[in-house]
Amino acid sequence: MNQTAQTLKFVVAAVVMVGLAAGTHFVTKPTPLEGYGRVGEPFFPDLDPTQATALRLLSYNEDTATIRDFSVQKKDGVWTLPSYYNYPADGEDQLAKTTTSLLGIKRDALVSRSAADHERFGVLDPMGDEALPLKGRGQRLTIFKGDQIVAADLIIGKEVPERAGEHYVRVEGETDTWICKLSVELSTKFSEWVEADLLKMERDDLVKLEAISTVVDPQSGISQKVEGVLSRDKSADPWTLAGLNAESEEVNTSDIQTMVSTLDNLKLTGIRKRPRSPIKGVDGPALLNDLTFNVPEKYRSLPGLDQQLEDFVRAELAENGFLMYRDPESGKRRLLSQGGELIAGTKEGVEYHLHFGSSFTGTEEEIEIGKQSKKAKEGDAAPADKADEKKPAGPDEAADKSDDESEKQDSDEPEKTESRYLFVRAVFNDSLLGEKPVEPVKPLPPEGVKVDDKGDVIESAAADSAEKADAKTANSEAEKSDTDNADGEKKNAEADSAPKLTPVEIYKKELAQYRKDQTKYESDLKSYEQKVKDGEQEVSVLNDRFADWYYVVSADDFNKLRLTREQLVKAKEKPAEDSESTGEKPGTPTSEAPAATGKPAEPAKPAAPATPETTEKSPAADSTKSPAADSAKPATEAKPAEEKPADPAPSAKPAEAEATEKAKDESASPADSTTSPEPKPPADNNSK
Repeated sequence: MNQTAQTLKFVVAAVVMVGLAAGTHFVTKPTPLEGYGRVGEPFFPDLDPTQATALRLLSYNEDTATIRDFSVQKKDGVWTLPSYYNYPADGEDQLAKTTTSLLGIKRDALVSRSAADHERFGVLDPMGDEALPLKGRGQRLTIFKGDQIVAADLIIGKEVPERAGEHYVRVEGETDTWICKLSVELSTKFSEWVEADLLKMERDDLVKLEAISTVVDPQSGISQKVEGVLSRDKSADPWTLAGLNAESEEVNTSDIQTMVSTLDNLKLTGIRKRPRSPIKGVDGPALLNDLTFNVPEKYRSLPGLDQQLEDFVRAELAENGFLMYRDPESGKRRLLSQGGELIAGTKEGVEYHLHFGSSFTGTEEEIEIGKQSKKAKEGDAAPADKADEKKPAGPDEAADKSDDESEKQDSDEPEKTESRYLFVRAVFNDSLLGEKPVEPVKPLPPEGVKVDDKGDVIESAAADSAEKADAKTANSEAEKSDTDNADGEKKNAEADSAPKLTPVEIYKKELAQYRKDQTKYESDLKSYEQKVKDGEQEVSVLNDRFADWYYVVSADDFNKLRLTREQLVKAKEKPAEDSESTGEKPGTPTSEAPAATGKPAEPAKPAAPATPETTEKSPAADSTKSPAADSAKPATEAKPAEEKPADPAPSAKPAEAEATEKAKDESASPADSTTSPEPKPPADNNSK
């Protein structure tokens, strides 16, 4: 009994202990962390790259305390860059790459659930409250779909130490900070989102290059100077330069090829909008690419409007280094450029006029879009040099919290590079297409011969017999004339023996050739007219692209494109002179005359005996004479050269003629007059 009671006591105690343990476990059990259950999940499982319509990337520069707002969007079927005055963008492929790269992002590890850690991990919103710390702000990438619906919104922070490719990230609106691997292509370079080929020309199509400099003279004013005009018929031909001195100059092929390559790959580094029309209700630039004003028909008769527009545009152009004026001879407007002009013509008839304006230095952002005015803080981001322009900040909203660089820039100046403004326009020039086909002239039928409407001869036996008789008489007279010809050349005899054609036969032959030429002419004319049509269409398309913009190019590209005449040509290399070209043998004394001693210098051996003809004709032979020459002289004294009639055919033997010519060459040299062994001949033999 006692043992049973004791056992029951132990059982009850055990049950109580288990109950207490279970109660303690449930009471002290920690609350589960909800976030950890999402480890391994994708950030944006519903993201569809094909539905993406816009991208916005905000990045904060801690050194300058400025925000860079880069956006690209598709509006009305056209991709544009709102951050760059809605410049046309080649954005579809780039946006697809960026969106696709977000599909693979997963929540690898949760590192913090506290907002206090955001600064430490660099995931503060770059557009967050100004009360937040300036450091620790990350990059905010937002993808839109449809009508401004956010499909993805991620803040990318610092890279995880010693874990390459992994970053701290945070989804906008959440406080959790995660670690994930990133392979997102975040390109905010303007040049990578626009059409890379500005001019859209093929280097092999270039047939003309004309370099023009702007000259400023205190007396005569500003004028243009043509440095050189280069041309070629086709790409395989070498470039030729007008006005080249062929004896002392040659084309500088290396620099010209560099110019052509730079033209073919001309890259934009920045963009500006041209002056907009001040006329109310008129959209587009004030100045068109043919240098006329953008004025609707109903306003063109308004008095003084043309002059007002000219004053307005001239002031706007001058800010970037361009001067518009009227040609006093033609009355047409012309454009002078501070940095000169390059005209590049293609075989399609397209002439690109590249006007280079003033140069400037700036940071990357200043080069791409210009300096920001104070209005940028209020969302009216206009360049300092174009106060009437607005810079949209995002897909449909302005960057109302963008900071003014000039107000918050640290003492550490960002790197600045030199650039230059560029004004581009296209002109159609039909002379670049080559000569226009010329219609052949239809031959006239012989007199008295009847032809039909097509020009074919109406055959007549009587007329044919008469023509043959006339042809026979003409042939007889021609043969008699040829027989009387004194020269009796063989080719004339062969021509006389050929059968003679009657006038009708000649006409038929000419008519057949005319019809072939006419067929070719019609084909060539059709091809030429199509080239004209295509060229004019291409110019229209190009000017639509260029019409709204100034461009900015690097100073390096400018220096390669704007060559002076001194750079277009170089001194011609002369071939090295050898002993054969100078006529001297190694060891031959120089042509300097020896010191006067009263006696002529006597060589060891004369080169060749002088003939009578040589003695009479050579000036050197008149000054000296040698005994050797006297012994070689014929017994009969030669008559003066002018009294001896010239033989119609050469009678001298080849060897003698060679010796005579050699003697003439030696006697004609000034040096030989002091070394010739021949004494001076009698005066009476050289009086003439």
